[in-house]
This record gives sequence, C-alpha cells and structure tokens, in this order.
Amino acid sequence: DLIVDNITILPDREILYRFISVLPVKQLLISKPDNQFAVLDDLQDKVIIVTKGTSYEDNLIKRVQKSVTFQLKYYYTENTSDQIKALMEGKGDVTVLDSNLAVINIFDSDLSFGFSVSGRQFVGWGAAKNNKELTEDIGVFINKITSDGTMETVWNKNITAVDYKK
Repeated sequence: DLIVDNITILPDREILYRFISVLPVKQLLISKPDNQFAVLDDLQDKVIIVTKGTSYEDNLIKRVQKSVTFQLKYYYTENTSDQIKALMEGKGDVTVLDSNLAVINIFDSDLSFGFSVSGRQFVGWGAAKNNKELTEDIGVFINKITSDGTMETVWNKNITAVDYKK
C-alpha cells in the first residue's frame, strides 16, 4: 500500500500509485575519479552499469542513445543498489543515479560526478491508487516538514556539496 523510497514519478507508475513529490532530482553519471566524463562522446567504448527496467535505463535509451552516433554498452545489475558496487568492482566504467543518491555515494566512496542524463524529475512517496486517505496523510506530512523547515534542515545537514534541488 505504501512506497517510501526514492522512486522516480513517471506516467506509467502513476497508473498504479498516487504520488506525493518529495524531491526534485536529475540523473547523474558517476565514475571513479580516474575515469571522468565531460561530454556524451566520452561514453564511446565505455560500459554503463544500470539496472534493466529502471528510469535510469529509460533515460539512457531515450535521451543519450539518440544523441550519439555509437551504440551504448551496458552491464546490468539486479538492483539499483548494486550499481555502485559493480562500479567499484570494475564491472563497468560509469553508472547513473538520481542526484540525491549520487551525492550520498560520492561521500561514501571515492567517486566523481559526470553530467546529467535527464531533465528535472521528481522522486516521491506513493500509495496504492485505491488508498486516497493514506495519500492525503502522506501529503499532509510532506507539506508539514517542507513548510516548517525540517526537510531543508535535513538536506543542509546531510548533503552540502552540491545543490541538486534546482
């Protein structure tokens, strides 16, 4: 009945769930510092670590692949939580995560940001379509912690290196 996670709000997901937007994000390329990417052409002959069926894969196919003249190469993980591990193990050259997750992983590992592969999107919490009351309660909670400054305090306390909210 409830999704409390960093799930990108997409039209096909909105068919199943009612969402409350929590955080604006962009999807960023992440790599080891010795293998940085500045432009799309830097991805030629590189392996991108991604999870099949995610918005990450979707953006790579719909936005990035259409902008380059070469075929992107992928290494697929079972879960998005495995992407950084696969990068650290050398199973690919770069991965992609939402900016809020990218920032956390930059602090936890010796990694660098590349560039954004998406426009501005939102991650949010959701509830089953038939549970209008729960969705309303989530909305009240999110609005409260946003309006009273709690959300901003948490962002500023934990993630200060990059302003990913714009």
